[in-house]
Amino acid sequence: MMTPDHVRSMIDDFSKTAQQDGKDLSNFDWCMQLRLSIAETEEEAQRSCQWLLEDQPEMAKYAGYMWKRKDNWRGAEEAPRCSLTTAVIGTPDDVKATVQEFVDAGSTHFGLWFMYSDYPSLLEQIRLFATEAIPAFR
Repeated sequence: MMTPDHVRSMIDDFSKTAQQDGKDLSNFDWCMQLRLSIAETEEEAQRSCQWLLEDQPEMAKYAGYMWKRKDNWRGAEEAPRCSLTTAVIGTPDDVKATVQEFVDAGSTHFGLWFMYSDYPSLLEQIRLFATEAIPAFR
């Protein structure tokens, strides 16, 4: 659940620490998880995420790790909003633009976490990402 600015800051901090310790990061890969919902329209992409707001607070009550944080975390009711705030939600052009921001920040690899309401939606998102987004980064 990071933004391009978070990634840039993390890479800078990590690189400075590695340099101070004499570590070479020239072949280091900067991998991040990208939560996304991609569709032909913004509205379709938003609909694929709606279940997070509806179902996740109830399910998260049983996820113990969400209750062990010491910061200002408000627990299960906040988790879905956090997921959506930092997710890439939109059309193929929206997704490409945001992926480019992460690449510009230093990300070299991505683990994709598609947000989908049903299996056909997942397949459509994978198809759209593969045909519309990936070719822009080859």
